[in-house]
Amino acid sequence: MKRLPQSVVTAAVIMLLTGFTAGQQQAPSIHQIEHAAHQGQRYQEEVPGLSRQAVPLTPRDTALAREVFGFHPYWMGIAWQKYRLSLLTTIAYFGADISATGEIVDAHNWPVNSLITAAHSAGVRVVLTAILFNSSDISTLLESSINRNRLIQHLTTSVENAGADGVNIDFEGVPGSQRTNLVTFLRDLSDVFHARIPDSRVTIDVPAVDWHSAFDYQAVAEACDGLMIMGYDYHWSQAPTTGPVAPLTGWGTFNLTWTVNDYLEKTEGARDKLILGLPYYGYQWTADSKEPGASVIGTGEPKTYAQAEGLAESLGKLRSDQGGQIPWYRYAETTTWQQGWYDDSLSLSLKYDFANLMGLGGVGIWALGYDGDRTELWDALGGYLEKEVPLPDTTAPGLRLAAYPNPFGGNITIRYQVPDNFNSPVSLAVYNVRGQQMAVFFEDNYVLTSGVVRWNGRNPRGEQAASGVYFIVGRDYFHTETLKITLLR
Repeated sequence: MKRLPQSVVTAAVIMLLTGFTAGQQQAPSIHQIEHAAHQGQRYQEEVPGLSRQAVPLTPRDTALAREVFGFHPYWMGIAWQKYRLSLLTTIAYFGADISATGEIVDAHNWPVNSLITAAHSAGVRVVLTAILFNSSDISTLLESSINRNRLIQHLTTSVENAGADGVNIDFEGVPGSQRTNLVTFLRDLSDVFHARIPDSRVTIDVPAVDWHSAFDYQAVAEACDGLMIMGYDYHWSQAPTTGPVAPLTGWGTFNLTWTVNDYLEKTEGARDKLILGLPYYGYQWTADSKEPGASVIGTGEPKTYAQAEGLAESLGKLRSDQGGQIPWYRYAETTTWQQGWYDDSLSLSLKYDFANLMGLGGVGIWALGYDGDRTELWDALGGYLEKEVPLPDTTAPGLRLAAYPNPFGGNITIRYQVPDNFNSPVSLAVYNVRGQQMAVFFEDNYVLTSGVVRWNGRNPRGEQAASGVYFIVGRDYFHTETLKITLLR
């Protein structure tokens, strides 16, 4: 009997444990939770004196090398006045509610001319996010060419009339049965937008884990201009245990490293189209103990970065090395504990470095304005845009290496790259300054494709290695490549 791949078995087990099955709506994402929480409410969006017809997009004096795609939820009102527009390439206005028949049923004050004018004056694109979160409605929409075309015409007209720059599709709970229809819709949407609005961009929000095989990643990447990976909610509002919203590594099978590698494999390396969305929020759960990974009682409460950081500063910020220096806090109640997990400037900086290391097209933010009046997340983003993380030289013959983060605190990701049609045994290992072997990944193996391995900072006996300098050494027939790394405990 043919055995299923381990990844499929693991995903099936996780789905059973979390209540995800092929016939059920997936647990709500942070997009869905906050969209529902603000339904029916109205917020000031326009700024008096700036609400004239939007001005055209002004070219930047110096273009940013990478995409920075930030969501502006309509409930953030005029918080956009405080955004550092020089650090953004795209603002996605979140958003317009869509019906199953392709109508825009609530545009939530779109278009906001003063926002579009301010963004365009700074060289920042503004796109409209189209929102549909009901699986049955998504099926009704995608199954019908009439409904699809109606939505395409409404979206194009709405963006065109606003003088804006494109559309972002946020369909969550897409049934696996609509896999092909989704690609057809995206192709047609892109064709119409590109024809009617020159230089417009069509992007789609895609899940960290495609539980229902609803997304043909390669076809979707070919059909549109970008995939905004929702790299968060690994621990979600209804998670069974506490933990990080966006772990870089560890915390089970699924984390950002797994997700990015999954997309790279299934899109055949379409790095320039991949945008790694990251969280400016977290969750606070009631837990049965003070320990990380404690069992959750009830449903977690979303916290913006500003809220979570304020609580951590008052209660005492803790940090989990597992997953990438994740900040969290806790405090005791009568018989239970409260735990809050989120991301801050340090943990986000490590994720930005990871996006650089993997050669991705850029990063995304859910959501702009969630930092309130604080500035440290903008500073971290500025550091990302200024930093160039060295990547393996793909033009040189033989094995090439890069490592991230460096220095590191517990886990380091090692990216190895080999040329096409490479025909040489490869060895890859970590050594200490005495030349003692700390970890072995390959030993005269024939490595046909590039990939990623990780060292957990332990020796072959499973003991923690001491702080200090170590060396990653790769060898093939042609040469030896050495990287110096620093472990800080």
